[in-house]
Amino acid sequence: MQQEAIFYLFPETSITECLRDVCHLVEKCYLDGKKVFIQSPISNVLQQLDDLLWTFHDTSFLPHAFFQSNEQIIENFNILLGNGDNVPLNQNVLVNSCGSTLNCYKQFQQILEIVPNDESIKAVARERYKLYQTEGLKLSNHKITRSLL
Repeated sequence: MQQEAIFYLFPETSITECLRDVCHLVEKCYLDGKKVFIQSPISNVLQQLDDLLWTFHDTSFLPHAFFQSNEQIIENFNILLGNGDNVPLNQNVLVNSCGSTLNCYKQFQQILEIVPNDESIKAVARERYKLYQTEGLKLSNHKITRSLL
């Protein structure tokens, strides 16, 4: 299977404004039986994601844990959160919410890039796109739109 990177382009200007949608993307992966690693070096973002994964649905939650090292007992969790210093070996989807490229991106079958509508973040995302293109990854992007009710 060819490695794939999907860029999600959000109308919101900060990553924290995109987190509820990130939870929906993670939920879709989880329901498809994929193992997900959500990466951000910003502890506030990880804490907000942790809270949302427990509460973004009224009647259910997504079981998850914080990842520290591969010595942890983590087999029971298909969703892991971490700062990228240590990366789990058994996850197949990387949700990159930090704006930089992890050196270990090659170990994931699928990379979901979260790109808020901020020019500096988009510039870094373009560099990641070029890197992935050079590496031969299958690339796509999805523009997230909001409709007024």
